[in-house]
Amino acid sequence: MVLQHHVTFSKRSIVTAAAFTMLALWIAGCGGGKNKINGVRYPYVGVASWYGEKFHGRQTANGERYNMMAMTAAHRSLPFNTVVRVTNLENGRSVRLRINDRGPFVRGRSIDVSYGAARKLGMVQQGLARVQIDIIRSPLAYFPSNAGQLEHDTGSLDQDLSSYAGSVLSDLTLEG
Repeated sequence: MVLQHHVTFSKRSIVTAAAFTMLALWIAGCGGGKNKINGVRYPYVGVASWYGEKFHGRQTANGERYNMMAMTAAHRSLPFNTVVRVTNLENGRSVRLRINDRGPFVRGRSIDVSYGAARKLGMVQQGLARVQIDIIRSPLAYFPSNAGQLEHDTGSLDQDLSSYAGSVLSDLTLEG
């Protein structure tokens, strides 16, 4: 004798299951691009160079004055104020840097670090180093890409900027 069971689903349970399935697929689809900024997947391995005295005191691309001893860097596409960890793959030394300038403008180079950062990375003499670049903090994680969405967010933009700036400073002071 074979027993047959009739299983019935309510509309509500079907809709709930469909919603969870769509959410799971959306999350899975977003995961692949999680560490992708402006078409580049991070962490990224490339070549670092450094710049120093010749540019000290000059205006950077974001309007600040370049300080060759500050923990800053130039990158072609990362948003300004992104905090990255740059690790010298030859000696294992790493520093946290804030992107405040554009460059490098030499083919085959990925990032220009300040003289102070180059000293900590142990790459002043060589001038170049093979490095890994990891994103630590990006303004893209704090601010919506759609400016219209700002109207719907709680809190003021000034508070958000102040909070972000404080978190960037605390990140930069963790390694010294």
